[in-house]
Formats: sequence, structure tokens, C-alpha cells
Amino acid sequence: MLSNKLKCNAEKTEMIVITPSRSASLGQVSVSIGGMDIQGRDCIRTLGVHQDNRLTMERHVNQLTCIYEDRLYTLLLDH
Repeated sequence: MLSNKLKCNAEKTEMIVITPSRSASLGQVSVSIGGMDIQGRDCIRTLGVHQDNRLTMERHVNQLTCIYEDRLYTLLLDH
């Protein structure tokens, strides 16, 4: 990465390991990049989309549902 003048910001870098839904959990996974340890997570946010390690989109759908229920409630109160 240094040859391309790129830097890895460990505070903003996230990683998920995608596994089949029936497989056993791998436990805590980490990767070392340029001397920085990147810890694996169950869910990451990329461009506003929550992606989990099973690719179910459940968390993303739940969050959108909460947001739009609040907005609908606000609209109904105004009328």
C-alpha cells in the first residue's frame, strides 16, 4: 500500500468473514495489515448498507423499518 501512497486507517477499517448459515462460528478473527490489527465483526456498514456475516440484510431492513415507521408516524400526526 505504501508504494501507491495509500494508508490504512485502522479506526475506520472493518472486516467480516462471510460463512454459510449452517456452518459453525469461526470465533474471533483478525488480520494484520501493515502492522495494524483489524478485528473481524458480525456486521459492518458500507455506503449506508448494513451487511452481516450471513448476508441476510436483517439488520439493514430492521433499521430502515424503524426509520420509516417514525416518519410515517410523524406524517400521520400532522394530518
